[in-house]
Amino acid sequence: DTLSLYAMANYETTLEGLPLRGNVGLRVVNTEVTSSSFRQGYEITQDGAEFSIDEVGDPIPVSTTSDYTTFLPSVTAIWDVADDKLVRFGAFRAISRPDPADLGFSRSFSTQSSTDDAPITNRDDLISGVVASGSPAIGPLTSWNLDVGFEWYPNADSIFAIGAYFKRFSGDFENVVQNETFVIDG
Repeated sequence: DTLSLYAMANYETTLEGLPLRGNVGLRVVNTEVTSSSFRQGYEITQDGAEFSIDEVGDPIPVSTTSDYTTFLPSVTAIWDVADDKLVRFGAFRAISRPDPADLGFSRSFSTQSSTDDAPITNRDDLISGVVASGSPAIGPLTSWNLDVGFEWYPNADSIFAIGAYFKRFSGDFENVVQNETFVIDG
């Protein structure tokens, strides 16, 4: 779920006696991600001195929620430096959201089995790890964007324009280890 609030104000003035116009704005974006999935129960069985683990029972629904709020300011300016020439400027902060598939709440057990070289004789050795596939807590990548351009209109049918654009991303990903509870043997 995404809720956005927008505010924008236009302006007109002069700079060095030449017309200058544009706008200033702010967008506030609140995003709430709820990821739901199903988890299977697990049961450990013992046959003599050997242990094994199997999925049992009906899948259990699980869900988690994460949210974030981002402030995205912007400003634009158009300066008419002559009747047939103008300079444009824009600066804004933007967000890029992760792919929805990366916001999953899936978990997988890595298990040892008795088909390995040696049988499992210690029940604590059955689960070698739990791997998460995605996380609803992944926030957006933010970026600052700047562009500047010059336009010349030599006649009513022609334009000569040149522009430059710069984008700086700020955001990184790191692996996070967290404790979760799984149902094993009820």
